[in-house]
Amino acid sequence: MTQARSGEHDVRCVRRSILLENLENELPLGTIRYSSKVVAIEEDGYFKLLHLADGSTLKTKVLIGCDGVNSVVAKWLGLQKPRFTGRSASRGFAEFPNGHGFKPEFVQYFGNGFRTGLLPCNEKTVYWFFTWTPSEQEKEVEESPIKMKQYILSKLKHSKVSEEYIHV
Repeated sequence: MTQARSGEHDVRCVRRSILLENLENELPLGTIRYSSKVVAIEEDGYFKLLHLADGSTLKTKVLIGCDGVNSVVAKWLGLQKPRFTGRSASRGFAEFPNGHGFKPEFVQYFGNGFRTGLLPCNEKTVYWFFTWTPSEQEKEVEESPIKMKQYILSKLKHSKVSEEYIHV
């Protein structure tokens, strides 16, 4: 459990690949189709007809769209187009072959123009994130993974983030 302004919340970390594998195992073989670019969707009674980039068509009762930021599924549902909020983010997993030693809790730090946090997924894997509102000068760090790492470490080292978390 983690404490927030609105009370306690249960926070969990599950790798997407593990979640998808478990969901797929509960469905009939061949139910899920990956890496299929949807170009159009049509209504056909209780079914949806999915037109794919390879020219094929799928008829389905259930459609779960995981097709990214420029989603054909989201457009079909009438959802708003994504727009830049003014914040940038970097995130990932850190692997510790011998274990990380962190408590199983979500930790967040708020600094000068940034927010960062981490959440252990298991005894050897930690999910981490760093989000900030970049100035015009800081926007260039997004062009290079090396610059991004240097920028994040610099921000963390000049804040109140504990050293053990910076090493993640």
